[in-house]
Amino acid sequence: MLKEGGGKDIHIIPLGYEFDRAIRPFDERHIDRVHLITMDEMEKYSSPNERALTNKQRYYDNLVIKFIENRGIEIVVHRIDMFEILSVMALVSRIIKEEILQNNRVSVNMSACGRLTSFAVTQAAMAHQVKLYYVRADAYSQNQEETELHGLSICNSCRIWDLENFRFDLPRDLDRIILLKLSQNPDGLSGEDLLYSVINEGTNGYEIKFWELPMRERRKCQSNYLTKLRKGPIERLIKAGYITKTRIGRQMVLHITSSGKYVACVCSE
Repeated sequence: MLKEGGGKDIHIIPLGYEFDRAIRPFDERHIDRVHLITMDEMEKYSSPNERALTNKQRYYDNLVIKFIENRGIEIVVHRIDMFEILSVMALVSRIIKEEILQNNRVSVNMSACGRLTSFAVTQAAMAHQVKLYYVRADAYSQNQEETELHGLSICNSCRIWDLENFRFDLPRDLDRIILLKLSQNPDGLSGEDLLYSVINEGTNGYEIKFWELPMRERRKCQSNYLTKLRKGPIERLIKAGYITKTRIGRQMVLHITSSGKYVACVCSE
């Protein structure tokens, strides 16, 4: 197993009912730390059938954890609702950004989990331009014995597809701040409320607290700032399809779109 130059090699493995697809890359690739993402035990999934599925998940969790620990590799386990796409995207994005800040190399295994989770982690990996790979199966388990030994997929050898990333043009600076503010306010924000928030955060170009100025200067400064917001970041986010703008009387009200929610997840801290 070859190791590239400085920094550590980090693998993020979201896990479903798989074993081979999670551990086969360890045969060929150097790995210093693993972030294992798996299903949490949640009250809303409490029916007998759902509990049985969670117990089944724990079986594969334990198999993978034991394998990694026996290799002497550090492992961090994250439990989350794997059916909540936005939560998964936000978690994977946070892990990626934290590891990159430590000058580490990040790879994401998108093949050891269910389709819904795979979609979420693929979006997050591509948005942050880290390595994304798919472990190919040689066959699929046909009985209980094979399923318990291999998981749903049988991988007799390490065959990995490294996937090409698409370039995502993520919002930056003030555009990002506005998108995150709207993601935290699903009922929308007026232009004025957004402006107050932007100023209170000390955003470059919006340093003056206009409400502390004399009345004539206050109105002029507020109007200039609102125009600057509308013609700059707000217009860009609307064109990108991340937010919408409506008018209620004389007031501009902004809402985040479904696409905007996905992007906000990968942009969040």
